[in-house]
Amino acid sequence: MSYTESQWLYFHDKFITKVKMINGNRCMVISRFKGKSREITFTCTKCSREYTLLASTLLKPWFCKHCSSKKERSIIHKSRMEMERKQALYEFHKRVEGVFSIVATKSDNLFLLRCMKCDSTKWYRVTSFLKLNQPCSQCRSLRQSRGSREIIGFLKKMDIEFKTEVTFNGCKNKNKLPFDFGVYKNDKLICLIEYDGEQHFKEIEFFGGKEGYLNRVTNDQIKDSFCKNKGIPLIRIDYRNKNIIEKLMMKLMPLLED
Repeated sequence: MSYTESQWLYFHDKFITKVKMINGNRCMVISRFKGKSREITFTCTKCSREYTLLASTLLKPWFCKHCSSKKERSIIHKSRMEMERKQALYEFHKRVEGVFSIVATKSDNLFLLRCMKCDSTKWYRVTSFLKLNQPCSQCRSLRQSRGSREIIGFLKKMDIEFKTEVTFNGCKNKNKLPFDFGVYKNDKLICLIEYDGEQHFKEIEFFGGKEGYLNRVTNDQIKDSFCKNKGIPLIRIDYRNKNIIEKLMMKLMPLLED
């Protein structure tokens, strides 16, 4: 998947920030970031030696083999681990504020949280919590977007065969990309349906901010290309449509009548 120049600049800046957080000023990147699995050129700021290695090399502690000592590596590694722990805790409390209340804690990495929206409670590890776009599993099932609930209600009312979270081996971005709905007739796939919520059209901090938005744009493009190449009709429903069921009927019914 190709990115625009502005997207690459954004990814480059994010990469540089991560490199500095992990490796401080021990190295200086002198070429453009083009992906973690692509090579990047950088120099050791202490001895000025130049290296060209995979970019992923700098996303973990890196030490110049010519001028670093074991003692230095040990001290820096411990310092980095402590810094990462504090950063994770800071991000955790930042995301919890106003969304969850802390009920109990067993350590600085394990918290019992109560969702302020649905009042459910659950134990979370800090690192696991930070990986979730929608941490509350109860809300995730209840808050299937209003649009998704309307679509499910319509499909059931019309006795239309469908499945949710449909995936294909050939449609992935590292992992398989799920389509919201697959519509079937006599067990044969007729079309796929995607309900595009607000987070598909703009950056929303709760859904990963700018990086999350760019990832969704990429995933949507992958899905579009997959369906086009496979000849599978894909119906996209925009959350801004006032009558999504009418929109869905106009596109779906002709496919079911074929």
